[in-house]
Amino acid sequence: MTTAVRYTVGGLLVLVAVVMSAELLFRAWRHRGAQRLQDRWDALNRFGNALLMSVVALLSVSWTAFPEGLWYLLVVLLAAATAGTVLRWPDLAWRSDAAKAGTQRVSALGTLAFAAVAVAVLVVVLV
Repeated sequence: MTTAVRYTVGGLLVLVAVVMSAELLFRAWRHRGAQRLQDRWDALNRFGNALLMSVVALLSVSWTAFPEGLWYLLVVLLAAATAGTVLRWPDLAWRSDAAKAGTQRVSALGTLAFAAVAVAVLVVVLV
């Protein structure tokens, strides 16, 4: 793989992980409005997605050829988002009253299961 392709793919993976972590951080610290965490299942779903993308970025990007500062930024964002989610957890309802709440629960369970399997496979294959 050429260096340009390596930088492009690495940049996209890290960018997606940073955006997902920043979105979780933003939603975790908002208490009102449509852009907040709807319920605990929504929080689990978004955290699972952000964690999965962070692990994929960690294992897929060649950090010897890519700026490590972006990894530190990603870790700080994910840690702050996790702290915000943990602090908001007692205030979140288990289930939202929205019409799509059932779909969100299935999505959260699917995301967490997929993240667990994908991380296990990536660790076994790439390490």
